[in-house]
Amino acid sequence: GMQFNDIIGVWIARLFTSFLPYTCVLRIMDCVLAEGLPVLHRIVVAVTKMYTKDILACRTGNDLEATLAKLMRTQTNAGVLIEEAFKTKIAKHFIQSLDLQHNIDHVPFHKVQVFSVPHFNSERPSKLASTADLRRIWMWLPNLLRIEDPVVLFSSDKDGYNFDNMLDLIRQKQANKEPIFVLVKSKDMPVVGFFLDW
Repeated sequence: GMQFNDIIGVWIARLFTSFLPYTCVLRIMDCVLAEGLPVLHRIVVAVTKMYTKDILACRTGNDLEATLAKLMRTQTNAGVLIEEAFKTKIAKHFIQSLDLQHNIDHVPFHKVQVFSVPHFNSERPSKLASTADLRRIWMWLPNLLRIEDPVVLFSSDKDGYNFDNMLDLIRQKQANKEPIFVLVKSKDMPVVGFFLDW
């Protein structure tokens, strides 16, 4: 399995892209431009503090990598992350002593799984679209949205056949200006769908 130091090295070398939600990456980049590269180390500290219990429960390097990948991609809120990063007291001399000139040649990119290729959450997959279908759909999305993984919000198998409930979910996304795509299938027709970006 991966060593934690190797995982951190790839996070920093990739500026957390594909390891944290897109909104988090944008906030991190804002902070780097304003405060400098030491912000990246603050983010590492914040991530480890936020998920300390889960990290300590891991028995192997593979468990650690998989656990962090899932938590960071699905449960990290940008505001909470940045607040945690800057409320943590780190001595200025310690930040200044950090070696920020990482040698890219020694970062084990090939060992760390990258999650920018779209995939459904294994706990709630889609029965209407395979991973291959999803990747074809992704090619038609706006560039800035392709880094996000889809989340199945409504499925008639699990949520019933109440059309009003599905419309309520769409209205919530509209109110929050969050994009959504809808796939529909009946017995007599193939899967059809539409994409909404407010």
